[in-house]
Amino acid sequence: ICTLFRVWFNLGPNNYTKWGGILFFTLAICGVIALQVYRTTQLEWVHAFIGGSFVSSVIPLSIGFLNAEMLPDGAGGGFASESTPLNV
Repeated sequence: ICTLFRVWFNLGPNNYTKWGGILFFTLAICGVIALQVYRTTQLEWVHAFIGGSFVSSVIPLSIGFLNAEMLPDGAGGGFASESTPLNV
């Protein structure tokens, strides 16, 4: 759940990061549920749902990352960025 809120608020907040975080969490939990179904039933075809859930959870997370908002100038919190000259 922490990843969901970090993607939403720290990278946005916009609809892409909100739904990217929600769908990431939902698909990852579906993989956990499918793993428990496999452990209970021992059916091999459930592996497709386990792997598919975890692999497909990366897609909405990546869309959220790609649509992250840039910080305004001067809001870097004192950290160096690529445009900060190094004093050597």
